Amino acid sequence: MNLWLRLLWVWVRAVWGARLDMPFGTSKIDMIVLPNDLDVNLHMNNGRYLTLMDLGRLDLFIRSGLMGR
Repeated sequence: MNLWLRLLWVWVRAVWGARLDMPFGTSKIDMIVLPNDLDVNLHMNNGRYLTLMDLGRLDLFIRSGLMGR
């Protein structure tokens, strides 16, 4: 459930955010590691990390206008 809320949050902020000047625009998302992102050793595993990187790519696609094409 946590990732669905983060996905919705990234989507809304990207749609209502400023457009990027491509190809030199940068996209930045500030996130924190929540307790449910951790495994039993209190580390963020590779699967969760890459999933959060997908949210950054989504933000880049929306702000650059690639999602609409």
